[in-house]
Parts: sequence; structure tokens; C-alpha cells
Amino acid sequence: MEVRASPASSREAPFKPFEFITFSKPNESKEDARRRIRRAAAAGPRRRTKKEKLMQNEVVLDIAAPSPRDVPIGQSKQLHIIASAQSTEFKSSPSSILSASRIDPFFSYPIDMSPRDLELYNHLFDGTCNKFRTMRDIGFFTRIRESTGFLQVISSSSWSLAHLKNTGDKSEYLHYNDRAMKQLQRRIRDPAHSLGIDVVLGIMTFVCFANLSQNKATLRIHLAGLQDIVERRGGLLTLDPDPTIKMMLFLTAVNSAHMDDIVPIFPLPAGITSQYNKIPQFPIRNLDPPDSGSSLDDDPVIQRTIADMAEINSQIRLGLHFRNLWADPNFANYHLLPLLHGLLSQPRPITLDLSGTSLRLECFRLAAILYVTSIRERFGFDDGSENLYVLKIKAFLGGDLPNWHGENVYLMWILLNAAVSSQTLSTVCQNWFLSRLYQVASLEGITSVKELRSAMIGFCWSEKALGDRWVLLTEENFTKHVG
Repeated sequence: MEVRASPASSREAPFKPFEFITFSKPNESKEDARRRIRRAAAAGPRRRTKKEKLMQNEVVLDIAAPSPRDVPIGQSKQLHIIASAQSTEFKSSPSSILSASRIDPFFSYPIDMSPRDLELYNHLFDGTCNKFRTMRDIGFFTRIRESTGFLQVISSSSWSLAHLKNTGDKSEYLHYNDRAMKQLQRRIRDPAHSLGIDVVLGIMTFVCFANLSQNKATLRIHLAGLQDIVERRGGLLTLDPDPTIKMMLFLTAVNSAHMDDIVPIFPLPAGITSQYNKIPQFPIRNLDPPDSGSSLDDDPVIQRTIADMAEINSQIRLGLHFRNLWADPNFANYHLLPLLHGLLSQPRPITLDLSGTSLRLECFRLAAILYVTSIRERFGFDDGSENLYVLKIKAFLGGDLPNWHGENVYLMWILLNAAVSSQTLSTVCQNWFLSRLYQVASLEGITSVKELRSAMIGFCWSEKALGDRWVLLTEENFTKHVG
């Protein structure tokens, strides 16, 4: 007869393999065999007793989120309010429990991924590019589940890395771009998929890349295609259940319109932005020309613009007191872009031959766009369109030195923004604005740059965001132009 036994295990003694114990007779055995059998039988209870003693002083923590049934009603409401107040991101796709800023490890890629592809995809989520971070935070990248859009965002990532490393290598991102374009054309030609949401997402990735690379010609083409697809689907109402896509349409529309000073093709999603920005929706001025005798102090759009900019200045000052606000591009997206959308949506003059109130309203609109643009630069958003607005102001204010009499404070603010907003403005053009700024300031009894700075801060100027721009204004030049 054979019996299998296991030796007692301990931390000191090494593990002994199982062994067979033989008996010559059923009722007889060797003394050492009996001892081995007894030790094997007692090993199990000894292990359990030792484990129970070790666990007496341990506390097991349950890290799972409490269910609503486990939390008292009052406390549940309080937790909900706190969670809502602290939320600064859109939720990720319902198909994933991860936040929008994380790569889903269970995501099934629509293409075969090489190590380089994985590196490029990870760059979309690493936060080094503010434009990518914006799309990441609202959950746009987690929505790209089809090869067309996926290849294009990989192409954008390749372009971004080449731009950051100053390599200038275009072959890689063009390779991905060409593959994405062929996939998109194949989808559009397919009647079963031509109006699908994947096509909308695919075209949107091309719009985003054209915006990222500041290619205006390509941007106009893809933006027109995006607008056409949305209209063929039945309009924006077909996208109502999808806040991520509606927010992306808004972002692409504003950024694209800003590059050309045109009206954005998609509206402000007030239901989304109002969750983060409590400033009411911006009013649009009527197409009727204003009364020639009306005052800027009485114009509702201008006064609303000043009030909104003052509120933004206050929030910037408060935000910088607690954190590095410039590292949060979402502040710019939810506070600055709605104001920029409102300014770009105002009616345009069809001629440069303006005078009176019409001239002042348009110059102020252009200067307000420059002001918002300058603050956006602090968040890492710069599309190089400042010169467009500066040169428009110069065209309107060319000729003799203007004197707006009781409204010269508006004129000084306009000239100041035109002079300091662009980093690529020629010295000649910059001095043209500064010279006129000094002269208009002199008409108002201002005798130094310090007094001028105080006047502009009192009107509407963020020292926290744009205080360094005053280095362009010197007391020597002020005295030279007004002395």
C-alpha cells in the first residue's frame, strides 16, 4: 500500500518534493514513516493558524466607488455637487471607463500598429501640444475608431513631432496623410457610409490638421466639405446627442474663421460652454448702420465686449493666484473662444470708406479680436493671423491723425493693441501705431508712459497676461513724439 504525504512548509526550510512511503504490511510501518505522515497532516492547520495571527492587525480597504445606495441621501447630493464642481473635462466615450486623457489599453486599433505608430499615437495624449490636449480632453481622440480618421490623427502627430524636433521631415506624415485621404474618398463614394458619423469624424481630422499646420487653402477646402456633409445629414440637429462632435465643430469653426476674419460657419454650443463659462451668450449687432451721432459708450455690443474682457481679466488674475493657469488650454477654449466667436460673428463693412460711428465700431471690433488673440497666445495658441487685423486697423485709421474727442480712450486702446499684439509686425508699422498712440495720449493730457499704462489698465487691460508688452513703449520715445 502507498500513501502520499506533503512535508510541512516553512520560511526557513526549503521545499521538499512529494515522496512515496511504502509499507510491508497494512498495520505496520517504520517509525520514521509515521513521523513524516503526522508532520504532513499537521502542516495545514499550522499554516492557517499562523496566517490568522498575522492578519489580526491588518485593515482591508475597499477602494471601489460607493454605490448610491451605500451613501446617505444628504451626503450623496454633496458628493455629486463636489464632483460636478471639480470636473474640468468631458467624459470619455461610454465604451470606456477611462478618462479622456488616458489611452484605453483594451482599444482595438483599426490598423496594424508598429512601434512607431504606437509612439505617434501616444504623442496625442502626452499633453505637449495644446491643440492635441484640447482634443484629448473633450474626448475626441477616443471617438476615432475608424481607419480614416485614425490615420489622419497619426499623420498630425507625426507632423507635430517633426515640428517640435525641427527635423523638417515631411515624408512620414505625408505617407499617413495619403493613406487617410484614400480611405476617406473610398468612404464618401460608398452610399452606405457617405453620410455616416465616421465620415464626419474623418473630415474633421483633416480640418484639424490644416488648422494645426496653418494651411489656409487646404483648411477652406476641408471646412467646406465638412459643412456640406453636416447639411446632407440633416444639419446640426442630427449631432445633438453627441456633445464631443458639436464642441469640435465649434472649435474648428472659430479657429478657422479667426485666420481670415470671417463669420464662423458653426454656432456656439451654449449648452456645453455654459457649464464652464457663466458669461451670457454674446449679442449680435443688427445689420442696420448705426446712427452717425451715437456714442460708443451707448453701444450694447461694445459695452458687453468690455464687460466680458474685464470678467476674463478678473478670472485670469484669480486663477494665477492658485495655479499655473497658462498650462490649462481649456480655460482659453471655454472663456476666450465664446467671446472671439461673438466678435467674429458681427457684421462686416463692405468698404474701407468708413466714417463716424461705423469706423469706430469696426476698429474696436478688430482691436478686441487682437486683445483676445494676445491672451490666447499665453495658452499656446498662435495661428499667426495678428497681422491681418493690424493692417486692417491701419487701413481704417490711415491719413491724418484721428481725434475722437470724448472717445479718445477707445482710440488709445485700439492703437495700443495694434502696436503690441503682433510679434512679426515690421518695425516701421509698429512705430506708426506707437507714434499716433503717443500723440493721442498727449491730447488727453497724458504726459508719460506710466500715466498711459494706468489709463489703459483702468479701461481694460490684463497686466497678468500682457504686462510684458509695455516694454515696447519707452519714456524716451513718448517724449520724442509729443515734446
